[in-house]
Amino acid sequence: MSLAPVDRLFALRGRPPFDRVGLSELAAIAARMAERHYPAGTPLVLAGSPVDDLLVVVYGEALRADGRPAPAVLGLPGLLFGLRPDAAVVAGPAGATALA
Repeated sequence: MSLAPVDRLFALRGRPPFDRVGLSELAAIAARMAERHYPAGTPLVLAGSPVDDLLVVVYGEALRADGRPAPAVLGLPGLLFGLRPDAAVVAGPAGATALA
């Protein structure tokens, strides 16, 4: 599955903090993000590791190592403040599609 540009835009628009961004800015962001597919159980974020990418899960789900749901937007604290994740996050049972 590959998302059309308009689908990327609306997928982002449904996720905070992107829900507060104007359409023209959001279109520019969506055009620059790469689509990534993760099979079930694939690590999205490793506990204690530096975060290099912003990931926005647009289909499927992200789960913490303990099975609780993780936020759809991953990596903001690491990219903005240099914080390392305190828990691993993996793609859920149906896998995950993310924009990065």
